Amino acid sequence: VFFNVSGKGSATPSPATTSNGIATVQLTSTEAGIVTVTATTDADTTGKQTSVTFRADVGTAKIDSLSASRDSNVKANGTDSSILTATVKDANGNLVDGAKVFFSATGKGQLSPNPATTVNGVATTVLTSLGAESISVTATTNVDSTGKKVSVSFIGDSDTATIADLNASRTENVTANGQDSAMVTA
Repeated sequence: VFFNVSGKGSATPSPATTSNGIATVQLTSTEAGIVTVTATTDADTTGKQTSVTFRADVGTAKIDSLSASRDSNVKANGTDSSILTATVKDANGNLVDGAKVFFSATGKGQLSPNPATTVNGVATTVLTSLGAESISVTATTNVDSTGKKVSVSFIGDSDTATIADLNASRTENVTANGQDSAMVTA
């Protein structure tokens, strides 16, 4: 029996010798997707066909890349945000569906959702902050504790700025001579 494989799979051994009218091969692939196998003989050139779907290896799922939709000038008001996108691939470079991605942030960074589950190899979360600071975000998986990092800079929100305090270094007895002064700090 001859086994013809279409797609990124391989069948071994081929041709296969029959035993009691049954020929068996081992079908493998390192690429996720559908592999179609056609079995034929010298007498039956049309043969029969079947398909096998291979999926990515979740057991080797690692963060391939991590990016931020905005990496600077994000307002630190708790609503302005940067969307973080992690791409997860297995050891053979296949996008991994259904892997959990764990995000962590430094400082006052808030992430939602966390963890996030990949769809077609991609997981996203939204980063917000109430502090004007540079926030480092790390994305990891169960088998990739190092993961990838990205930094996002948050700035004060001038639209919501209020005067928190107003102080003068001297409030009395400042001489009106053009040289004596009081320092006023807001």
